[in-house]
Amino acid sequence: MNRLVDTPTELTVFNDSIRIFRTELFTQAGCGNKEFKLTNNLMAIKQRGHSSVLSFGGVWSNHLHAFTYACERLGLNAIAAVRGEEQVSNELLRDAVAHGLKVHYLSRADYRRRHERHYVETLCASLHCDAWLPEGGSNTVAVEGCKAIAVQLNNLTGTQATHIALAVGTGATLAGIVCGAAERQQVVGVPVVQDDRVQQQVTEWISQSESSCSWTMLNTALPQKYGKVDKPLLDFVLQLHDQHGIIMDPVYNGKAFRALLDSELAQNPDNQIVFVHTGGIVGCLGFKTKLAELCDSDMANRYLSDARSMVNIANAG
Repeated sequence: MNRLVDTPTELTVFNDSIRIFRTELFTQAGCGNKEFKLTNNLMAIKQRGHSSVLSFGGVWSNHLHAFTYACERLGLNAIAAVRGEEQVSNELLRDAVAHGLKVHYLSRADYRRRHERHYVETLCASLHCDAWLPEGGSNTVAVEGCKAIAVQLNNLTGTQATHIALAVGTGATLAGIVCGAAERQQVVGVPVVQDDRVQQQVTEWISQSESSCSWTMLNTALPQKYGKVDKPLLDFVLQLHDQHGIIMDPVYNGKAFRALLDSELAQNPDNQIVFVHTGGIVGCLGFKTKLAELCDSDMANRYLSDARSMVNIANAG
């Protein structure tokens, strides 16, 4: 069976107490943690003899982009139920379609039914799919796959890190890292939206393992919606790229890394923190208009150009 995730060779030093584990550098098209979440799921689907897989996401879904690439590599047909009545053409979807994704648009009302099993099974039948994955690919199989992130990280550091920090969306990657981390390490999730259900779901996933690693959620004042960004945040990701050569998307990694740097955790020189960069580089391209409106144009163009290069998407102008 094809491997989807390569073996990392080093961490990026940010300062004396923070290093970055850059999953975007050793996964296909900068997909990062999405490949860890998808690998076991899709291999199991293929082993069961299925050939067409449905999943869900918005028009700028990093998950759907990674899902497409992973299905292509495994010889599976990828079908996406995309939120929105209007058919949208953007760089992410055009690239995914070029790699085999078939797109089916759902009304927002129908998209809200994506967690209803009967509805999804009926949708699968109408689209000729014989398997499906939830939005974001988050389930117990994905959690198991994400344990490898902590294992690979500690193979590089020798468990010297006192804290492992990362952005949290659905919580599957956080749960997997908690399950795979060393006992004396603390895993710190930085929520990119305020949603109490995430902590409950992470707790349920972790309870199914034998992990004794401690974990917590960083208390932040981040907004309720994923796509909420402002000029200071966009300036931060541009400066990070300009000064350190690191591309972070504003929705997950940039937002979480900025919150981490502002936290008491990062101010304590005794802490040795590894921040897990969870990839999602293609999502940077969704902020082209806002970057042009709010930020330095030269810095923005370099940032977007390098993001396109990493995901192998030509500049659409």
